[in-house]
Amino acid sequence: MNLSAAFRWQTASGLVSLSEEAWTLFDFPVASVSSLTELWQRVHPDDRMSVSQSVDQALRDNTVLDFEQRFLMADGTVRHVQVIARAVTGNARNAEGAEYIGTMTDVTGRQRSQHAVANALQEIQAQNIQFRLAVDHIPGLVWSSQPNGYIDFLNLRWLEYTGMRLADACGWGWQAALHPDDAPRLMVIWKQLLETGSAGEAKARLRRYDGSYRWFMFRAIPMYDEDDKLIKWYGQTTDIEDHQRAEALLDREKRLLELIAKSNPLRHTLNAMCEMVDEMAVGSVSSVWLISLENHRLEQIAGPGIPQSFTDALAREELNSQEGPCGLAAYYRTPVVITDIANDPRWAAYGEFLVPHGLRACVSTPIFSSAGNVLGTFSLHSKEVGVPTSYQQTIIDHFTHVAALAIERQHGDAALKESEERFRLMAESTPDVIWITDLVPERVLYVSPSFEKLWGHTAADLYRDARLWTKVIHPEDVARVVEIFAQGKNGKTDALYDVEFRLLRADGSIRWIHERAVFIRDQADVAYRVSGISTDITERKLTEAALLASQERFKLAVAASADGIWDWDISSDALFMSERAQHIYGLHSDINVRPRLEWCAMMTMHPADEAEHEVLLTNYLSGIAASIDHECRVQGSDGHFHWIRIRGMCERDINGLATRLAGSISDIDMQKRTEAALQQARRLQAMGTLAGGIAHDFNNILGVILGYGEMALSDTNEGSRQRRDLESIMSAGERGRTLVDRILTFSRSGFSERLPVHVEAVVQETIDLLTPTLPDNIEINLCLTAGRTAMMGDATQVHQLVMNLVTNAVHAMEKGGLIWISLSVRHRQSARIATTGMLQEGSYLVLEIADSGSGIEPDVLDRIFDPFFTTKEVGVGTGLGLSLVHGIVTDVGGAIDVMSTVGKGSFFTVYLPSVGEAAIDDVLTAPALPLGNRQRILVVDDEEPLVRLATQTLLNLGYVPVPFTSSQSALDAFTAAPGEFDAVLTDERMPGMSGSVLIGAMRSVRPSLPIVLMTGYLSETAAKKKYEAVADIILKKPLSMKDMANGMAQLFT
Repeated sequence: MNLSAAFRWQTASGLVSLSEEAWTLFDFPVASVSSLTELWQRVHPDDRMSVSQSVDQALRDNTVLDFEQRFLMADGTVRHVQVIARAVTGNARNAEGAEYIGTMTDVTGRQRSQHAVANALQEIQAQNIQFRLAVDHIPGLVWSSQPNGYIDFLNLRWLEYTGMRLADACGWGWQAALHPDDAPRLMVIWKQLLETGSAGEAKARLRRYDGSYRWFMFRAIPMYDEDDKLIKWYGQTTDIEDHQRAEALLDREKRLLELIAKSNPLRHTLNAMCEMVDEMAVGSVSSVWLISLENHRLEQIAGPGIPQSFTDALAREELNSQEGPCGLAAYYRTPVVITDIANDPRWAAYGEFLVPHGLRACVSTPIFSSAGNVLGTFSLHSKEVGVPTSYQQTIIDHFTHVAALAIERQHGDAALKESEERFRLMAESTPDVIWITDLVPERVLYVSPSFEKLWGHTAADLYRDARLWTKVIHPEDVARVVEIFAQGKNGKTDALYDVEFRLLRADGSIRWIHERAVFIRDQADVAYRVSGISTDITERKLTEAALLASQERFKLAVAASADGIWDWDISSDALFMSERAQHIYGLHSDINVRPRLEWCAMMTMHPADEAEHEVLLTNYLSGIAASIDHECRVQGSDGHFHWIRIRGMCERDINGLATRLAGSISDIDMQKRTEAALQQARRLQAMGTLAGGIAHDFNNILGVILGYGEMALSDTNEGSRQRRDLESIMSAGERGRTLVDRILTFSRSGFSERLPVHVEAVVQETIDLLTPTLPDNIEINLCLTAGRTAMMGDATQVHQLVMNLVTNAVHAMEKGGLIWISLSVRHRQSARIATTGMLQEGSYLVLEIADSGSGIEPDVLDRIFDPFFTTKEVGVGTGLGLSLVHGIVTDVGGAIDVMSTVGKGSFFTVYLPSVGEAAIDDVLTAPALPLGNRQRILVVDDEEPLVRLATQTLLNLGYVPVPFTSSQSALDAFTAAPGEFDAVLTDERMPGMSGSVLIGAMRSVRPSLPIVLMTGYLSETAAKKKYEAVADIILKKPLSMKDMANGMAQLFT
């Protein structure tokens, strides 16, 4: 609250009276001021002049005193005081003066407030100046108006753009700059905003100082005071010409894309595009030209704004034409710009059709496909000379791209239509079922006509019920099919679906289906559609089943025939080899297909066969030979060479060149060995027959020599020369007898009683006898593990067998070496062919004799068992050693294997059938010769010396012999008196009638007649059994007295 004090001032005397409030107000001591002079001292020096002037003026004009002044307080502070006083008596002009009564009020607070307001106003004014400068220089057009819409401010940019003066534009004059077509609409919107007091905006074109128009966005914002009273409008007008153009471009592009998407005719779409371009690029007309692939020319397809005369004259251009820019642009694949058609001599012919229509400039731009091929050109003709504006260039770039889309879409639609037609024809003609199905919701979009024939239902049924597809699947297959389909749908099998199943049709028939499909997925990798094809593979399945059955039969046939199969693709060098074929070649591989050279590197063919094999193969492949069928030897897994037979046939191309060669391989080793063994047996049989005949005759000679020598020896004295001579004769005869025994053993003509032989004991005994006679540089390594295992035979045969094999080994090691001898018992699980003979299943005594000698040459290996064949020097051997071994082993049912390497030695393996264990030998004392009791013996032999010898021997033994040298004479004598003879002693081999025939004739007369048969030749064991059937005793020639005595005694026992 302001403080006031009263005062009285007499102008004539200058006296001043103050109320008590004055002392407080001005901090005066009480009654310290009584004159104006004293009060004047408290007036602020800066205010004294103005106060004096105010007082003088009031006194002069006799008016009210009314002024403000500053008073100085005692503490140095300043107070603002308002003085108001009126003259109540007198007149200041008179000498008496006047008396003024008034008040002095402390207005310091108000003064300060006013000062603050003044300062604020000054600051606001400064800010307004700065704001005005800022608003004038911002890019936008800024304005303000009073609440009623009266424009009271427009920034400098607004005035510069429109070219208007502020005085002309303020108020409502700014409307003159609006486009006539836009002004009414904008004013309606502005009045609506004034009425509602709300912010708003509107688009309109604003004229530029040069007369051109551009699109602007007019925005208005209301301003309210604290009482919510509208006090001002502020606004901004923004240039949106580029944005508007972009929107126009997008809008027209959208409309064109809609036309393209609806597959409107290309000419209609491109004409619409040209109309849009002509509308946007004011003062220009456009056209589109397409390349005709038929005649390699440009043809105008669109351009409604192009003069008809121009269209008629230049409807087509060569791609390399110099008359028009379109052909040149397409030819060189680059835009062609004509800045002044009328004044450019290059385009005189071209311009005569355009200039008359006001078209002065042109831009032709090639239209490219997405693959970079030129489809045509887009031309923009302008009425203004010069290069295209940036906006025109934007339009050209934009709509060239749209034109390319339209053209490619038409090409794509044409191609799609053609493809769809091909697809329709294919789908309707193919026996396969083609189908497309949506998964969510599940519905069939398409199925080809073959569905009805294959599934037995109509396509309409399937469209109504998509599950019909699986309802026809065989119950045994449906779960598997559904599971595989679900895995493909869920992406568990790389989105692929490939399955075979059966259809169970309504008529009960079954069809096999092979179904493949691809799942189509959305961006979330969820399958929403599946497309596939279903093929009837029933015939294939039947064929596969038949093929499988055929293959099984073929496999069984191959297995039964024990043949291997091979197949060589000559072009790729890939050679298939069956497991059996690999086994025959001695290979063990898990791989069936390798390059041929790789297989060849794994095999070892006999050196003697390798060159011939390659020649035969080359000749057949080149067409020289009619076939390939030959035998060769390959090394097996056991290291031995085996015989095989290779047969094959090839396929040839139209030029006769071999492309494929396939065939079989047979293991013929057993066959070859059997043939060799049979050939060997036949050869040995023939030679044995010859040797047996020789031995028989030789036995007769030896019989005479030994018989008479034995009798003559008994009549000589010990130590006499005669005895020595006879002993020499007997020794020579025994050597001859031994030789004959060897010959008979080889020819199987000899025989003896078969008994269990303790083979190990005989081998040990033989080695013990041989060891002292061996050279010092030869060592024997003996390993006998057979124990008492026995064989059926003759101990002498075993002795001869070991003696001959060891002797041969010694002869093969002239420089010394090692002989390894082994005897063991082995059991064979299967039969096989040996070098000589057949090894059957069973237990064998196996005698192995190996040496480190010179070995046997391959070319003579097949002949080593031939009698009288030898590689030794003359006089060293008889050539009967190995033939004797062969005869002994064959006679007991055994076999021999031979392996030999030249320079390393030979290895003989003898297999002797075992028959349990041998008995322990008893030591017996040789008995005396048994004598006869004057029995009459009919003696028959065609050799007279032997008849005499037998007669004398029987006489010496106490018998009465009746000799005959003719079997017929003997039969006649017997037939005449069959009861006169106690027994018959006859030879087997006699001319006219053999001993066996003679015995038969005599037995027909006297069945119980005792008979002894003598023979030096017995071809086979079976023959021996035959003789045993007709004779009681069989004696081997030449006979000793002991043999004769024991035989006759046995006959009469």
